[in-house]
Amino acid sequence: MNRKPKYFIYHIEGKKIGVTDNPARRAKQYGLEELKIIDTETSAKRAGEKEIEYQKFYGYPVDRKAYHKVKRMTNKRRKK
Repeated sequence: MNRKPKYFIYHIEGKKIGVTDNPARRAKQYGLEELKIIDTETSAKRAGEKEIEYQKFYGYPVDRKAYHKVKRMTNKRRKK
């Protein structure tokens, strides 16, 4: 079964590799018209793993917390 990508791994050249579930909103936050999407995933955990792989490959600082853990913390704060 082909599932629609829910998580987008993006590259802002010279700045960072990141993951978002809303590329348009994230681009706006960075003052960009669009993001360069380099990969997609249906799993938050796998998206976070790929994010770290790409950060290492491109020589960017590696996130201390995986995307799915940060996402879970953010969701908990929003529910309060």
